[in-house]
Amino acid sequence: MNFIPRQTISAKINNQNYYISLICDNNFQVQVVVLNENNNVIYKILDIDGDKADITKIHNNLYVFTNNIAYIYDINNLKKQPIKVFLGNLNLQGVCSNQNAIFAYSITKGKIIKYDKNLLIVQEYENPYSSDNIQPSLNLTCNEKDFFSIPIRAQTEEQYILMKMIIADYLDPEIAHQNDQINSCSFNINDNTLYISMYNLILIIKNQIEFSYLYFKDRAIATIFYDNDIKKLIINFGGINKNRLIGSVIKLSDTEIKERAIPLNYISGTYQFLENLGKPSLSLTGDNNDKIDIKKNR
Repeated sequence: MNFIPRQTISAKINNQNYYISLICDNNFQVQVVVLNENNNVIYKILDIDGDKADITKIHNNLYVFTNNIAYIYDINNLKKQPIKVFLGNLNLQGVCSNQNAIFAYSITKGKIIKYDKNLLIVQEYENPYSSDNIQPSLNLTCNEKDFFSIPIRAQTEEQYILMKMIIADYLDPEIAHQNDQINSCSFNINDNTLYISMYNLILIIKNQIEFSYLYFKDRAIATIFYDNDIKKLIINFGGINKNRLIGSVIKLSDTEIKERAIPLNYISGTYQFLENLGKPSLSLTGDNNDKIDIKKNR
């Protein structure tokens, strides 16, 4: 594709299966578009003023978040004028949703905001990883009731070194060299599985105790999204070839993920991958039983 897909979600439009994607084209114009099953652009929904945006959905509503405005579209009538909601200068990131609410992290406020389907604020949460003068950026995902937050980068040099050691020891030193930070996360509600993506690596944590991973040696992951509506992991790839943007989208079913995933059967309690990052949010800690404890915001 001659564009980079930043985010892609499924959409059933008038009972037909399509995908809605946030893309960056060769002119570096950020747009929201509709794709068919072959990832061809059917039509454009919105041009974004600037390069910052996020998309998500609740039932038949599509939400497009920009710097200070959110647009609410009817998925069955995307050409209809959307509802505009002025959010203010919140500098949102990590936008995610379940069937009842939207969660987003405001860099400006240093808080995670819970919105209802009309984008009214329901509740605000403190950044669980913040410390004196530090408000780290977050990736968010959620299940049916709760949200999970994961910092994009390790908070200390010690945590960074531990992360690198684990990836090098249990996966491969080359993979450790290529992957430095988390770029997205998503949650499979039915299978109780968390997906965490880095540069070309997807870590898979099932039932809090089973580890595996997907590795894409020569491809760069933009973001991932497990779409619980269609039960597929949507992976967005992006890159540059001869000064032109190129991208691709693949959708893996649960069966395809299982076939491709490389199991990690020997994760040791010697290491504590993201210990102390969790607080009231998410921590991946090893103990004598090699248990992963995922703590949820409530």
